[in-house]
Order: sequence, then structure tokens, then C-alpha cells
Amino acid sequence: MQVSDVNVFQLASAIIILSVAYISSKILARVLGKILDDTSTPASTKKGIIKTVKYGIYFAGFFAVIHAFDIDLTSLVVGLGVFSIAVSFAMNNLIQNLVSGILIRADGVFRVGDEIKVQNLEGRILKVGMRSTLIESVDGDLIVIPNIIFTTNPVTRKKRI
Repeated sequence: MQVSDVNVFQLASAIIILSVAYISSKILARVLGKILDDTSTPASTKKGIIKTVKYGIYFAGFFAVIHAFDIDLTSLVVGLGVFSIAVSFAMNNLIQNLVSGILIRADGVFRVGDEIKVQNLEGRILKVGMRSTLIESVDGDLIVIPNIIFTTNPVTRKKRI
């Protein structure tokens, strides 16, 4: 396809598709935000879920525009699939820690201020992040623990604040 092959109908379709995707993402983000406000989901998790949904809609809109221009998506989709597999292998630990962070927050097994013990580490939780958790040991040391440790090992909650 050459640039001269683009017609007014395709251009109008692209503008309409992108507009619908943009407006849909805004509306869905608001609705999803109100639904999540009624849950005990932490604010950072809510923000992450809303961003993921918005980008998913943008991504779908992008592919719809490409389809409107009659561009063959087969090689692009295969290329993205191979790229995604390579990235997922390269980022395996990061992805595991992020998923573990989401599960820790969703399950609510422990939270900031709780005293816990996992493996041979014991202390008070100062921060629960998406990738890692910060605890202060009984000796006063600050320890950063990857979240995967909490989902793959028994955790003892000694005291809840």
C-alpha cells in the first residue's frame, strides 16, 4: 500500500475509530474507578487497573485503524507475539514480583505496620510495593524483600497494627 492509496473513507474511518477508542477509554475509566472505589483495593492498584484497561482500548483502536487501511496484520501480530515471548522470558522475575505484589494487596494477608516472619527474616512492614516489600528488622535494619518470597513461602503474621 502506498500513501496515495489512502482514500477519504479510510481517513474518516481512522478518525472515527480513534475518537471512539479515546471516548470509550475515558468513560470506562470513570465507571471502573467508581466500581473500584466501592472495594478495599489500594489506590495504586486501582490506578494500575484503570491504566491497563485504557491502554488495552487504545491498543484495540490502533489495530482497528490498521485494519481500516487494509494493512495485513498477520506478520505484525506474529512479530508482536515473538517479541512478547522474548520479553516475558527476559522479565520473568519482574513479572512474578509484580503479580505477587498484586496478590499480596488483594489478599490483605498483611499490611503496613504488621510484624511478620518469612523464611529467616522477621520485622515490621514499612511499605508494600508492587515489586518488593520493605521491612524493618528487630535489629533496626531495613530489608527489601522481593514480593515473590511472600507468595512462595509461609508467612507468619506476629502482630497486626
